[in-house]
Amino acid sequence: MEAAYEAVKGVLFGPLDAATVKLKFNEIVKDAKDKRELEQGPLGILATHREDRENRDRRDHQALTLTALLATNAAYRALHEDIMAELPEVENLLDDNQDNLDEIVAREKMALEADLERVAGRLPDGRYVFKGDDGSIVDENLKPLEGEDAEAAKKIDFTSKMTLEQYRERRKPVDEAVQRADENRRDRVRVGEIRERNTDNENPLSMEQKGEDKAELGEIEKRAQERHQEAKNELGGWTAWHDAGVQEHAVSTAAMAKPQI
Repeated sequence: MEAAYEAVKGVLFGPLDAATVKLKFNEIVKDAKDKRELEQGPLGILATHREDRENRDRRDHQALTLTALLATNAAYRALHEDIMAELPEVENLLDDNQDNLDEIVAREKMALEADLERVAGRLPDGRYVFKGDDGSIVDENLKPLEGEDAEAAKKIDFTSKMTLEQYRERRKPVDEAVQRADENRRDRVRVGEIRERNTDNENPLSMEQKGEDKAELGEIEKRAQERHQEAKNELGGWTAWHDAGVQEHAVSTAAMAKPQI
């Protein structure tokens, strides 16, 4: 502050104003910084000015609404229109996928239930139970039995029943179907967030942010198209696939019987 004081001492009358001294101090600091950067490298001061300009542009951008940006920035408007055109296509695709994937989950669970009813052990409350090669016993959620449930399981004859190892293998189609449905659901939520971000009039995104959203939207659309084709093929050939695929894993007393002690 002494340099600032000396700089203004001779040009002011009366008591010094603190704000004036502070302003002069900031100017001195900036001049010193520019001089140091210029000495270190001729491009240093240019980088500083460029950064100042970018910060100013960012402040100007933040002061505008989405409506104002669309009206005054052609490049911004073009990018915005591309995103808004792509959004409903991706949303509809994901919604269609969710219907199909949820149906596949329901069919897989129904097929599994049919197998379990035939050859799985059951507790008095109706839960299915399975005994592993190591003697451990778990329920259909793979939760180890305890207390009264464990005592009830001792009364079950697990001879010729589906083993824990067989159950893990048999439920894989269900687990995979549930995973695909969940992934599609998460993508749908994310697309909703992208729509909200890009239609917020009071907090418009920068060009960089909109570019990132457009790229992410493209990735989501690609995944959605792949899921759509998979679900279409699976549902279209359900009967043949079920007979050839699920029945291969289906439990029958003759094929999957495994005596247990």
